[in-house]
Amino acid sequence: MAGEAGTMMASWLLPMLLGLGCMIALVGELSLPVWPAIVMALGLPVVLFARLLHAGQWTPRDLRWAWVPAVIVVTSYVDPSWTGPMLWDQSDHLQTANRYLGRWEWEPFHMDQDFSFRPKVISGLAAAEFAMTGASTHVHAVPLLVLVACGWQVQRLSEEAGAGRWSLLAPLIVLTFPAMMQQGRTVYLEALATGGLMFALRIGMRVLHAPPKQGVGGLHGAVLATVGLAKFPYLYLGPALAVLLGWRTKSLARGAWVVLGWTVVVAPFFLSDWVDHGQFAASIDPQFTGTVASLTGEVGTYGPGQAFTEMLFEMGLVMHLLCATGLVLWVMGDAAPRALTVGGLLLPGLILFAFVLDFGWPRYHLPWLAGLVCFGLAGLVHAPPAHRVLEHAAWRPVVLSLLMVCSGIHLNTVLGETLDERDATAQKMEWRWNLFDHYTALGPFIPEDAVVLAGYDINLGLRYGAETYRFGPSDDPIHDSIVVVDATHVVTGGIATRFAWEDEPMRLLGAPMSPLTHVTQGEDHHILWTVDAQRLAWHDAADALNLTDARVHSGDAVLVDGGATVEAPDGWTWAEVFDAGEQEADASGVVDFMLGLDGTASRVCSASCPNEITVPEGTTYLLRVRWSDA
Repeated sequence: MAGEAGTMMASWLLPMLLGLGCMIALVGELSLPVWPAIVMALGLPVVLFARLLHAGQWTPRDLRWAWVPAVIVVTSYVDPSWTGPMLWDQSDHLQTANRYLGRWEWEPFHMDQDFSFRPKVISGLAAAEFAMTGASTHVHAVPLLVLVACGWQVQRLSEEAGAGRWSLLAPLIVLTFPAMMQQGRTVYLEALATGGLMFALRIGMRVLHAPPKQGVGGLHGAVLATVGLAKFPYLYLGPALAVLLGWRTKSLARGAWVVLGWTVVVAPFFLSDWVDHGQFAASIDPQFTGTVASLTGEVGTYGPGQAFTEMLFEMGLVMHLLCATGLVLWVMGDAAPRALTVGGLLLPGLILFAFVLDFGWPRYHLPWLAGLVCFGLAGLVHAPPAHRVLEHAAWRPVVLSLLMVCSGIHLNTVLGETLDERDATAQKMEWRWNLFDHYTALGPFIPEDAVVLAGYDINLGLRYGAETYRFGPSDDPIHDSIVVVDATHVVTGGIATRFAWEDEPMRLLGAPMSPLTHVTQGEDHHILWTVDAQRLAWHDAADALNLTDARVHSGDAVLVDGGATVEAPDGWTWAEVFDAGEQEADASGVVDFMLGLDGTASRVCSASCPNEITVPEGTTYLLRVRWSDA
């Protein structure tokens, strides 16, 4: 095998992960048997690595590739954010991974879509690990491999750009960005996207400097398609390279080959959207409509000011200016191909995330910042003789000394502050585990065929292994959501609720459901309810009744204070009555009573309650109404 074995391993780990993730994801999206793809994904890396060990030319220079894993060991200790449960977008990715393995077929609702539209490459990789370990809610090897592969792409890009031995500084800076330390070793998309963009820039540098044979462009287009499928905004990379290469070589055919390769990889995913969801490329529709909405209106308050503030938090102003200077110098060294690479492949991401979109997170800027660091280092280390100042003997030692000082300040600041907060971060991760242990304790009581409503729908659905949806926006969210998804179970409350009304007892007691079981910590009740079909039938009619003596009326439940006399309306009767325990009570005691907890509430009557009830002074009654012929 030609070339240094370590360099080959570092250069090709990330594209291999992208390709394998795409393969499994495509098989899963097309509902084809996934196990042949899983076996290939698990076996191919072993075969290739064994061949590399046996036939590769290993040299002492390959030891430099141990630098990135060493840095990751340090950052993983300094910032333990990666040790927490995999929540939010991560749960969405893992939910899809389980679906690929045939563990369920349902998809969560998200952003007005009734299917999971997030990028699927990371889900394909997670599915391979799940298949090997039998786990369903957490992956360990995939995030680590992706982060190592990302760091190696940063180091390799810096080397190929001309930074030489100073290229070791590039992954050190990038891997210590606060957002990368917090979310790089997870199944968020940014490590995969950052490494993917670095690989795209490597391709761009090569083909724009020395265009290859036409057919090779198809391979480049296919590889860039996998980067775009890893994070949809980067789907522009394939068409962008096609335009740049066609313009650079004055050859439409060369650009067409890139587009062809890109299309061959992307089209099956978009066609599967058409088959499954009735719309071609439905998965990128939210991305597209969000971008258009940001251009034509105001979706949120995010803008360039906040974007650049977040970038400065990742890397200080002086380092930004130093790397920007280096970037300009690097481009001047070979202006045409390098300017096209930066302007056509790197800058569009910055423009999109900083200037176009009205929403964003610090992690979105990691790919752009990584490219700035790689090219900036190369330009500072080997500045072109474009000006006599750059030819001065003092230029190189001065600029490299400044680079070392600024890098040292960056590392000391970021690592020092993160290390100071390490104990607090570890406690926060422990709290998150406790939170979801509290929630997932209800899992054994939920049947496999249940349809569950919950505030944290994607997080909990992954852990329950049951079809789970979020409450929709409504004045009567529990009832209306039950009707929309035909729910059988409802989950409310807990240590941290998504919706404030989950802690409103009358909202719960007036909904068409009955408590099945609960998990309680202190005053926090995490309750599993079963939907009551009878109460569901009369809920709307009961909610519309005019009960003037009720202080609170929700669904088929009313709260009446002491001294009042209430009579069931014509055609209705009181189904059950509870004494809430004190005057002007909020009915939380009734919830405790129904859960079998100690308290002052008690049952007054059920099944045979009189139509006219007088509430004694000094207390409050909760009454539930039902049809008299029910």
